[in-house]
Amino acid sequence: MLQLTSLQPTLNRWQARLFFFLQERFGVTLFMRFQEDNEVSQKKFIDSYEDIFYHIMNVDMCRMNAYTDVATNRTLCGDKTFVDIGTGMYLTLTKLLLKGGVAHVHAIEANKESYKKALEECKCMERVAQDKITLHQSLSTEITFNQRVDGIIHEIVGRIASNEGMPYVIADAQERFLVPNGLVIPKLVETLMVPIEEPSIGFVGRLMSWFGFESKPELKQGLQVIYNPTKQIRLSNVAEVVESFVCGPSAPPMREQLVQTKRISFSIDRTGNFCGFLLGCRVVTHENSPVINALDQITSWGTVFVRILETPRTLSKGTKIDVDFHVDASTITPNYFIAVSLEDSKLAEVKWSGPLN
Repeated sequence: MLQLTSLQPTLNRWQARLFFFLQERFGVTLFMRFQEDNEVSQKKFIDSYEDIFYHIMNVDMCRMNAYTDVATNRTLCGDKTFVDIGTGMYLTLTKLLLKGGVAHVHAIEANKESYKKALEECKCMERVAQDKITLHQSLSTEITFNQRVDGIIHEIVGRIASNEGMPYVIADAQERFLVPNGLVIPKLVETLMVPIEEPSIGFVGRLMSWFGFESKPELKQGLQVIYNPTKQIRLSNVAEVVESFVCGPSAPPMREQLVQTKRISFSIDRTGNFCGFLLGCRVVTHENSPVINALDQITSWGTVFVRILETPRTLSKGTKIDVDFHVDASTITPNYFIAVSLEDSKLAEVKWSGPLN
């Protein structure tokens, strides 16, 4: 008789497909709560990754199409050496690079269980592929190489782009691993913001509380994850960039991009009951590749609802909302600050730290 543990990967694959099927086929909105701790250690965050999360990422077609397009590009990646930061249980990005004809990949994974499964995955590959992979069980910030590599690939992008410590990690990797003007995939990672009304949840979404999702939006000031929020809750037709991290020969070193402050102004496009903002990541793997936009697409990232007001405030069309957004990603644990003003009067402030789980 098959043991339950042997069935778990299959169950996880079906759960991952169900996760996207409900959103894409029936328009279901799902809510998740962040951990109660204001600050989650990087190690705790990394160790929280389980098999189900990798399956959800690997059936995310927005994510996979964008990375596949660039990683399998032989003109761009062929015969080059790469570091894959956070390779995961299934060596997903490393396998794509091998299809692109790379010379060698140093695949780094800090999660011990994921590393063990990655070793097993590697052993099932053809010998010629195995010889092109060196697996490392470590944080990328704690490892050294004798020779620099031609490229870095990663998907350590958070729901808020920087909240998994990506800018700090890539700054370190650029300085210690990469040849001058080397390739970094993705080339652009940023966070978009838009003001919203109270998000709602339907009947099917409430039923998903059986699977660990929330049955209703959080009513107190703070943060909550929302998958597939309806566009009808947006109070502005234009989303604004609040943080942006660029990699490439013409971009400044990531070390110079770690601390950012943006002051932006939204114009309300219709009368509505403002309560906060929706944030989502935007990822450009390469200039000619499909763009990932978590605000407009159904992705494994979902979006982040930052509740500013516990009691929504009615705003008329044309009202201006001013926002000061500050991120300090100079450590592995980024710090954030949002100050919101309405008609020259202070409305609210919210602070938090990442990584957010």
